[in-house]
Amino acid sequence: MEKIIYKQLDITLNTWGSSIEKYFPNELIFWNNPDKHLEAHRERWNLMNAVELVKSYVKGKSELKCLDLGCGTGWLAAAVSSLKEVKSIDAVDSDEKMLRTMLPQIVQKLSGDISKVNPVNGLFTPILTTPQGGYDFIFMSSAAHHHDNIFELMKELEKSVTKGGYIFLLNEVPIPDWKYRYNLLKLSGKALFHT
Repeated sequence: MEKIIYKQLDITLNTWGSSIEKYFPNELIFWNNPDKHLEAHRERWNLMNAVELVKSYVKGKSELKCLDLGCGTGWLAAAVSSLKEVKSIDAVDSDEKMLRTMLPQIVQKLSGDISKVNPVNGLFTPILTTPQGGYDFIFMSSAAHHHDNIFELMKELEKSVTKGGYIFLLNEVPIPDWKYRYNLLKLSGKALFHT
């Protein structure tokens, strides 16, 4: 059980699924039903284009070791597992229920290869699954923004990728410049106040 502190309020949530259930109950169907989940990826969230981007980088390669970090239901790992160039994918997520129940169903629905997908219940950092030599491809879809320190995350990813390998941060919605500057100014003010 992970304890998250927001504005001096203790909020304890076990998993992504329990967060959705508590705060967005009308969205729960998209996280419990594989058909609804994939339908939402295609028609509502438009996330499936990420698969085409990853596919464009595998051409001419073989025996690729991959990491899907913060995989959720494992939809990206499922889609990539169907590629002949991919040898294995470690699908890491903190929500064990997603890994145990949704991932196998999603792999089947996307005609993936379940034998290539290794579900790992864990957090973003430290990345404890890195094979010797590192991963050839590391991808995160709609997950990097959940990490509290993007610089720490990128250092960890760089340590875990092979020389000449790729890190894909996919389906992240960038914030506008004014909001970024506002947040930077606010954080700088906090830092000055506390030093």
